[in-house]
Amino acid sequence: MPITRQKKLFFIICIIIALGIIGSLITYFFLFQKNKREITYIGLTVTEDRSIEKPTLSMQNGAQLFLDEFNSSKRLKSHKINLKNISLSTSGNNAFNNAKTLESVVAIIGNISANNISYIDTLYNNKNISLLNNQSIKKVITTRNNWLYSLSFEEDHQAKFIANYTHNVLDEDIITIVHANTNQALNITNQFAAVYERFGTLINYTYPFDINNTQQSIADIIYEIKDKQDLGMIFIVGNAVESARFIVQARQAGIENKIVGTDVVGHNEFINAINQLKKDNTPTADYTHQLLFTSPLLFDTANAKAQQFKNLYLNKYGIEPDWVAAYAYHAAKIITAGMLENSTKKLAPTPSYRQKIKAYLATLSDKGKQKIDIGEAVFLTKNGERKIPVQMGIYEGRDIIAATTQLQPIKKNITIDYLQELKKGKILYVNNTFMYKTDVIYTGIELKRINSIDFDKEIAELDFNIWFRYKGNFNPADIVFSNLVADQKISLKKPLLSDEKKGYFFRLYHIKAKFKLNFQSFKRVYGSHLIGLDFKHRVLNKNNIIYVADVLGMNFSKKLRLKEKLEKNTLLLPSLGWGIQDAWLSQGIKRESSLGDPSYVGYNVMPALFSNINYSILLKETKVNIHNLIPTGYYIYISIFGFVAAAAARIIDQKLTGHFWLMSSWIIRVISWPLLLISISNLGIEEALKKELTPEYIEQLIRASDAGLCLLISVLVNLAINRFYFKSIEQKTGHKVPGLIRYCITIIVYIISIFYIIAVIYNKPLGHLLAGSGVLAMIIGIAIQGNVANIFSGILLNIEKPFSIGHWLKIGAFDKIKVIDITWRSVRVIDRQNNIISIPNGTVASSQIINYSSTYSRIDQEFSFSEEYKPSLVISLLKRSLENMPEINIIKATQQSLISLEVNGTNTYLVSFFIKDIGEEIPLKVKVLEAIHASFLQAGYITIAPDENTSTEDTPLVHPSTPKSSLEPLNNDADNN
Repeated sequence: MPITRQKKLFFIICIIIALGIIGSLITYFFLFQKNKREITYIGLTVTEDRSIEKPTLSMQNGAQLFLDEFNSSKRLKSHKINLKNISLSTSGNNAFNNAKTLESVVAIIGNISANNISYIDTLYNNKNISLLNNQSIKKVITTRNNWLYSLSFEEDHQAKFIANYTHNVLDEDIITIVHANTNQALNITNQFAAVYERFGTLINYTYPFDINNTQQSIADIIYEIKDKQDLGMIFIVGNAVESARFIVQARQAGIENKIVGTDVVGHNEFINAINQLKKDNTPTADYTHQLLFTSPLLFDTANAKAQQFKNLYLNKYGIEPDWVAAYAYHAAKIITAGMLENSTKKLAPTPSYRQKIKAYLATLSDKGKQKIDIGEAVFLTKNGERKIPVQMGIYEGRDIIAATTQLQPIKKNITIDYLQELKKGKILYVNNTFMYKTDVIYTGIELKRINSIDFDKEIAELDFNIWFRYKGNFNPADIVFSNLVADQKISLKKPLLSDEKKGYFFRLYHIKAKFKLNFQSFKRVYGSHLIGLDFKHRVLNKNNIIYVADVLGMNFSKKLRLKEKLEKNTLLLPSLGWGIQDAWLSQGIKRESSLGDPSYVGYNVMPALFSNINYSILLKETKVNIHNLIPTGYYIYISIFGFVAAAAARIIDQKLTGHFWLMSSWIIRVISWPLLLISISNLGIEEALKKELTPEYIEQLIRASDAGLCLLISVLVNLAINRFYFKSIEQKTGHKVPGLIRYCITIIVYIISIFYIIAVIYNKPLGHLLAGSGVLAMIIGIAIQGNVANIFSGILLNIEKPFSIGHWLKIGAFDKIKVIDITWRSVRVIDRQNNIISIPNGTVASSQIINYSSTYSRIDQEFSFSEEYKPSLVISLLKRSLENMPEINIIKATQQSLISLEVNGTNTYLVSFFIKDIGEEIPLKVKVLEAIHASFLQAGYITIAPDENTSTEDTPLVHPSTPKSSLEPLNNDADNN
């Protein structure tokens, strides 16, 4: 039994699917799966040294968060990077195991102290490995070891800063120090005490505790000091757990003195330890409220990148990050940046990566190459120490915020009247350097509504409340919105609410104005838009005031992020087609033009740097987009299927014929071509995103992809017209469709496509293009208007089909003509005289057409008889004469009737009959005439032949040959009939 076409098509589809699967499997196993087996490691320190902060969960989570992002981006295509624990212990076999573990590690993140240096120095130097240290460490250690890089501030600097802050800012003259009995804690204690001695103030009490018996040792100290009235502020020095233990026991003992600690008090591990050590239902906030501590990073004073990191961390782990997590994230980013520096993105040997990382870290000692990242600029001194200012944080209940006063170093060689500024209290002398005493302005913004968004003009109208909580001399009316639209004006002279409590001023304002979109110069994901506002003080620079986000006033203390809060308030209507991808309120430092201000003009003057606040909402499109329907990782497999199917369609066209196969191959192309184009374009866009190209460049790639898809649809439409319309017409007419018709249709299809691309995809006006194309079309139209009119009339005639070849017609003045040919330009006919006539299609289409062949045609034939005969007799004879003519009676019986009476002695009778072919009209009329003559002669009548000079209209057809009496029987018959 022969194989049917349907079975053949099913077999072809199965082959396409099989080849696609085989190609995908080959790609997966030989290209992607192979890469998954290649793993490079970043080390994370693990130590038993109790003087070192262990790698907390925050540190691991922060580093892993970045590596997850990095690995998913496949920027190192040949492999991925994982974390591996590295022991710093030197006891027993750990030293050998440690050295062996380092073989696959390119760099290390973690903490280290002087106790480990001697052993690690030799090992790390031999292996050319770098360690990025997050814990504050003595400068001398960093200086002596070229493999060690410190990302936090220096240990001595931290101790001296705390001493200066507590004495000069907090006015604390009485201090009690409680510290661990470790070298590091003892060094911090000594540095702190030295500063107080320089101020002429002695430390009242110093209590060391034993780290090997922490609980009992601290309990003994608590017992000794709980009744003392001259403790003053307590300075606790120890790791996170030890500091938490002291604070819990002190508060439970009723000691309510202010407490200040080092940067470990800002760890999440510190809070976790508080929760574990307290044995009652007292809220954690009761233990942490008003605790002061140093920190290299505070999120309410941090920049937009830090806020985005915070949101990412919250999304993944469900808890707020601490500065340790942020610095581990940052350290992992530095290491991978070093690996990518001048990289071919192929797997390199571990020693090669170590060398690249070292070379990259060396570039960070060049101020000209410093990079802004989380918190501050990435800048290392020549000895591997990061130069960052120390910030003071404070617990407001359970939440960490910036202290109301911060200290910022004054750059060297800046011309300033130090004595005058000291008298005003604007600067302090801290750690052998002058520092600005900077006021903190807590700022909150509550967006009430987004009234309108114009993405073309990049403008949005925002309706929001803004408030300021501050101490000192600050006028909110002096702020300047940098992204305010030029014709908009904002006045903050009259607040909605004004108050003063607990030493703070509070001012609340309502604003409704238009602001520019995309006002920050950070790399956005393609298709997203930044909406919000950015402002700074008009005259006071960052040395005078720093804006920080009021996380408490904005209810962030309840772990309700800004994004979630905005979504809850449904600020964006779904009909707008946009949703919130991310949102943050961040602080930054902005360099502004001096505008001739003498304070910022001249040699060795301070730069015009201002603290600014930006409230940012990153919008993403929520409507379905063809470029994000499928995860990009699947596009390589889709492209394989598309290529196989497209090849199969071409083979079908070459090997198989007929309408069924033309339709089948076209449908396969309709599916495979767009899939192939979309896959290739999305792979290209993904690569552009990996290379972090600008949104404007990616926008052009997307538009080019959409334009290509639009043109591809035009190709498929044109192919369908040629295959299924023109081919059908050619088969029916037996004539090839003129090339001009094909070209015109193709041009029209592509012109429509191009207009769509310009107007919709590129959003450009069509006015000038239409005007130019209209002039060109007019010129061409005038030149070929006759032919074009005839061709398009031919198309209409073929569509409507008012006649066919062989039909008898009347077209305008041409009557009784027979169609012998129909072309795209004219209709060819033949008349009764056998003349061939070509009538242009335009003339045919505009003329009245009578088609004699569309139904049966009625023929009318007149006969004249002498008035001597009764009409009924004549009609009876006419009927009798035509009854035996099947040529006319098969359709419909003939009709006979008297139609006129003539004064010249004759009556005219009409005989009507129907014929199928109008071309048989003359022969049938002759037969009818002969039949009538024969019938009348048989009845005894004489046929009178007309004289050549006599008109037949004036001569009766028959004349009586006998007397009237002889006709009586005939008359009787006629009457009877």
